[in-house]
Amino acid sequence: MSEKLLNTSEAALFLRVSEASIRRWSDAGQLPGRRVGGRRERRFSESDLVRFLNRGESTIQADHKEPRAQSIWVASGSPFQVTSRPSTAVTQVRSG
Repeated sequence: MSEKLLNTSEAALFLRVSEASIRRWSDAGQLPGRRVGGRRERRFSESDLVRFLNRGESTIQADHKEPRAQSIWVASGSPFQVTSRPSTAVTQVRSG
């Protein structure tokens, strides 16, 4: 019995990412898949998707650059450090 193959949309739901990410990882050779039919549609096995998840966070982090902090001044004149990471969005910097 052969394993069920998922299309791009189903694979995106399985990994909880966008279809664009699935296509990008597939094109880069990071996510194994197959092309089927006359339209050469992508198909992914669940076992390949699980293996991709288990490759570890280091592969995913390689796709994302660390956000750069920048100082900005607000109306009161107090500097703040701002990053694009939601968990560390704004921290006040105390001057010496």
